[in-house]
Amino acid sequence: MTISHQREPERETQVRSLVGLTPEQALLAWDFAAEKDGKREITARLVKRAMRELQLGSNTQPAAQIHRATKRAQRRAIDDDIGQLLTLLSQRASHETLTEKRECLYRHIQDLFARAPRRRA
Repeated sequence: MTISHQREPERETQVRSLVGLTPEQALLAWDFAAEKDGKREITARLVKRAMRELQLGSNTQPAAQIHRATKRAQRRAIDDDIGQLLTLLSQRASHETLTEKRECLYRHIQDLFARAPRRRA
């Protein structure tokens, strides 16, 4: 499929950000980037800017960013649990309270190191 009647992409990086759009949206974004760019080379940055200006795919985040944010939140939860556990220890809290906090910490650690199930081909 030809992307545009104006110019075709020369490299994969130019169209990588168009993945996930409908063919019509991808064509619209490519044409908009080509018009903005004039006669110069269409870069990946220009295509992303065109998508942003046309508000195409604005609610999608790369999977790596989502994964990092999730891991960051899990580490914060572990850090908070450790802090609370140390505070409870210094306050000589009951065995039951300490056990509950330890189990919560253990679950957070298990979640952090849990692996996604592998897909079979």
